[in-house]
Amino acid sequence: MRSRRKKPAKPFDKYYYYNKALQDPVVDVAYFFAFYKAIRSKKPKVLREDFCGTFLDCMEWVKLDPSFVAYGIDMDPEPLAYGRTNLLPKLKPDQQARVFPLNNNVLDDSLPHADIIVSKNFSHFLFKKRSEMKLYFEKVFAALNPNGIFIQDSFGGMSCYFPHEERKKFRNFEYFWQQNTYNPLTNEAIFHVHFKIKGKKKTRQVFTYDWRIWSVRELREIMKEVGFQNSYVNWEGILRGEDSNFPDETKSHDTWTFYIIGSK
Repeated sequence: MRSRRKKPAKPFDKYYYYNKALQDPVVDVAYFFAFYKAIRSKKPKVLREDFCGTFLDCMEWVKLDPSFVAYGIDMDPEPLAYGRTNLLPKLKPDQQARVFPLNNNVLDDSLPHADIIVSKNFSHFLFKKRSEMKLYFEKVFAALNPNGIFIQDSFGGMSCYFPHEERKKFRNFEYFWQQNTYNPLTNEAIFHVHFKIKGKKKTRQVFTYDWRIWSVRELREIMKEVGFQNSYVNWEGILRGEDSNFPDETKSHDTWTFYIIGSK
């Protein structure tokens, strides 16, 4: 009797699980569009997604209007190739033609100009020196069209200052966010992303990040220095201007996330 050969196991698709656990492009892109239109009273047309990875926001952006164009910038060719192969073909041909994933450094000169430039998933925290963050913000400011806006996300809270692990359950897998270290002298920390697929062992350190944890005040001060006229903080749907305090609700949270928006 012939023994049946086992089918080779499918390779672990880290970008699929990352996107499922951490990305919500429909909600995010709708917010970018609505905020711009609210403060400018006109439609933004060009989106630039810095540190774009598989450029999900770009692909969602071009669905909003047949005249919209999106550029994704990332210096890592691997996620860009994944997006081109696995995700971009799901768009209609005319939508695909308006998405431009570019293998570039966000600090490069002559990157595409845009009405909205976004940096999500705390990717700009890889800049550990103030001079590096300021240079990035200068590049962003120069690349924004007149009346353009810059949207970045950030996080804070007491749990950021000691190692810990958070878990989130999904239907077929679990996602783990681990802060492995924290240096109180430099505000630098190491983070890992782990996944556990149902019925399988935990896949550890699928992604690792070596970041400086920046405060809101630091980032807003740098934005002002490079020329942004105004900045706003959107903390879980509550919009605060430059002279506002955080809402009292932050006192009951160990961790919080928010958008910081700068207007040109």
